[in-house]
Formats: sequence, C-alpha cells, structure tokens
Amino acid sequence: MGIRYCLTNLSLDFFCATCFAYLFCFVYKLLINLEKIEASPQNITLPMGNYFDAISQRAKKVRRGRRPRWLAERLRTILWSQSVRHASGLDYDEFETILGDDGRVNGLWSRYKNGHASPMRDRVLRIDKILPGTARYFFCPIWTLIESRRYSRDELDDAIRWLTPQYRDRFGPIDDQAFGRRWLPKADYEQKKREAVDSVIQLELGLDALTSLVIELREAEFLEHELNYLNSAVALAYAARYMSLHPILCYLDDTAIALIVEPMRNIKFANEEYQKVWEDRLSYFMTRKASDLNQISILECLLWRE
Repeated sequence: MGIRYCLTNLSLDFFCATCFAYLFCFVYKLLINLEKIEASPQNITLPMGNYFDAISQRAKKVRRGRRPRWLAERLRTILWSQSVRHASGLDYDEFETILGDDGRVNGLWSRYKNGHASPMRDRVLRIDKILPGTARYFFCPIWTLIESRRYSRDELDDAIRWLTPQYRDRFGPIDDQAFGRRWLPKADYEQKKREAVDSVIQLELGLDALTSLVIELREAEFLEHELNYLNSAVALAYAARYMSLHPILCYLDDTAIALIVEPMRNIKFANEEYQKVWEDRLSYFMTRKASDLNQISILECLLWRE
C-alpha cells in the first residue's frame, strides 16, 4: 500500500508539473506575440504635434520587464571604444600599455567593441584624462535624443549646452524669454545647416555637427515648426550619408538616424502644401522602388532626386 501510495503521489506531482510547464509556455508565447504586435509599425496619420502622444499611449500597453540592451546604449559604447582606439593609435590588445588596469585584455574590451557591455562612468572619465575627448562620445546627448518621445525645453537646452561654442552659438543665448532658431535670419540658418552637414566628415567637428542637426529636428518638434522639421530631416539624411567618411562616426552607420526620421513614414503635416509635397515624394519614391510604405527606406526617400 505504501509503495502504491507513493507512486500515485509521484504520478500526480508529475502530472501537475507537466500542466504547469505547458501553461507557462503558453502564457510566455502569448506575451511575446502581444509585444511584437504592439511594437510593429502602424499606419498613424496624425498632425506632428500629436505623433509622439500616440507613441506614448502605445508604449504604455507594452509588457514591462527586463528588455534587451537598447540600440542607443550599444551604439554609444561602440563609438566610445572606437574613439579610444583612434585616440590611442593602438589596437584593443595593446591598451594596457597606456591605460593600465583600464586597458587590460580580459574579454571586456571585445564586449565594448561590439556594444555587449557598457563601461562604468568612472572608467570613462579616467580614460578621458589620458585620452582627452574620448568621453564626449559616451556622454553625447545624441544617445538620449534618438528616443521617439517628446522632449522638454530643459532637455533641449541641456543638449545645446553640451555643444562646443562653434555649434552652441548657432542656437543663440539660452534664456527664459526666447527659444528656438528665431534668433537667426533664415539665410544664416540655412548656411549654418549646410556647414554642419559638411562638417560631419571632420574628425574634430563631426560629433558636434551631427548632434546639432539632431537637436534642430527635436527643437522643430517641440515648436511644432513643420518646415524646419522637414528641412532638418533632409539635413540629417545627408549627414547620415557622409558619416561613413568619419573615422569614428562611420561605426554609427545610419540605423540611429533612420530611427530619428522614422515618424516621416506616417506623419501628416497640418500645412496642406507641405503635406502634398511630402505625399507626392513618397508616392513617386514607392513607384520607382516598386515597394509599399512599410518597406521603403525613409532616409533614401529624403535623399531621392528625380
């Protein structure tokens, strides 16, 4: 009787455990599918001022929990590690000769190089004392500005303060009475934008030039200035093309810039003239590429010339 009783209990326990495992797998797959559905592109046609409100509402529905390392975090580590390599003139397995313990080859630098791990703030600052300027690639505000959300005036002001004087001054003084590019005459603004696009290929200026263009686009969103938004998106598309010529920014590729201009895929401008121009461009580009709206590259569309 005792043996039979034990076997019965073991069978029951095994049955319960099996049922629980199947239930767990079912719930897990269901949640994964829901997350994919929520994260998939949708045909949103809203005024620019409301676009990121819709993004925020969708984000609230996505299941919370631990997520993979996000693109911006990986990219900033990759660019920082490449800036250290370029500034030192050494390969990763030689860093210890100038960086000491921070340059030891223990598998960590290979993870930095691929963006699979992030350095501690103290390490970044210690290395910057030996190789000045490398920390700027890690603390650059562009890694925050990639996110598809609304940005406050304070966040944009902080990003402008980070820029070197050459690019900070183009935004005018940061005060409580004014905000935006309204200080610059249109001709001066267009000239400075062209200079920024051209400077993306230069080692010393490239990071600030690219960041200033991203700030301009986010500023246009904040001010809901549609023409500046459209022009800034075009400027960013050209900057993305030139990044491949920069010794460090070339490792950024155009993935991050594509994320920033992604709202152009489904945006609807309040100004009918701007909307028609953009719709005609999208339609012509899709026809030439024999593709639909969800498959085309917005960066290529912004650069397209008939």
